Amino acid sequence: MGGSVSLVNPSMIGFAALIYTLAADGFRITVLGRAMKKTASPAAGTTTLKADFYHAFADLASTSVAFVGLWLVTAGFGNGDSIAAIILGVFLACLSSRFAYQNAMELTDVISPKLVASVRRAAIDTEGVLGSDEIKMRRVGREIFVEATITLPVEISFENAHDISAQVESNIANSLASSGLDVKPRNITVHFEPTGGTDQQPEFIIEKAASRVSGVKGVHNILVSKIGKSNSVGISLHIQVNRSATLTEAHSIANAVEDSIRGRLKGAETITVHLEPLMPEISGIEPVVDGKMQNSVREIVLATRDVNKVGQVATYKAGNVLKIDVACAFNSEMTVEQIHERVSDIEKQIRAMYPGSIVTIHAEPS
Repeated sequence: MGGSVSLVNPSMIGFAALIYTLAADGFRITVLGRAMKKTASPAAGTTTLKADFYHAFADLASTSVAFVGLWLVTAGFGNGDSIAAIILGVFLACLSSRFAYQNAMELTDVISPKLVASVRRAAIDTEGVLGSDEIKMRRVGREIFVEATITLPVEISFENAHDISAQVESNIANSLASSGLDVKPRNITVHFEPTGGTDQQPEFIIEKAASRVSGVKGVHNILVSKIGKSNSVGISLHIQVNRSATLTEAHSIANAVEDSIRGRLKGAETITVHLEPLMPEISGIEPVVDGKMQNSVREIVLATRDVNKVGQVATYKAGNVLKIDVACAFNSEMTVEQIHERVSDIEKQIRAMYPGSIVTIHAEPS
């Protein structure tokens, strides 16, 4: 008995199955990609969608490699299947490692250093910003929160500082958007701090640096002198501290002032800080009629060299504080420096006679 038998080539069945699988994987990737775009930006999709997307992509890649391997075997290359398996294994290992790394970054709220650097650059490139040293970023779910600290010129107005901060927020949002991240403006916070620019006078920088130190109640008589032909300078200044402060406390304040100045002014080689007691605020003063006290003050003033005349000597008291005001006349040809020396000497003598008193000398030309 004779007949004909038709055999189907097994390789054709394999190719048909692989083509069907490739079509299914391509459809899955398309659907998942659209879903990620609808829920969030491609770079900030949910972890579940990302996992499904990578899974579909891995299936597509493995099917493609299998297709190539089958084709090589069919063409007579016996080791084609083995080589395809090795390539597929390496590919899946790389893909899974990358996915594990990205998930670890998200689960630990870690932000890419490159993303932080782009945010810092966006802040620094904003007009009016001198620097941005501190950038804090955190991922919470699908949202990213940014906190940036910028430095602005100390002389800038509050209104201008606010406008610059708003521009920094906008620039940061645009920078993140260009990286594929949709960050809401309410999630960006910008803090600004004043700092001296390169064109600030050294006296201004010194005053601000000293005033920032806790315990300093006033700063004056700032003198900056260049040392030789170098870029170093010598600095002297007077600071006021509480009258009740001990020498140890006042010395600590002076050391802190020196450190603050050196941290903000380059080239500060020698710094001399002169300590002065802060004059207390006086309220509710009442005149004191004491002829003996006024005559003793008058005698001290008249005994001072170059004093031509003593005017009114007024004495007041506010609680336990004695206030003495004196008007006197000097030679009109004397310099201000000479007058200051004479006045300082008078004040010192009066305070020695009446400890704790506040003495004010009003100098007039004779």
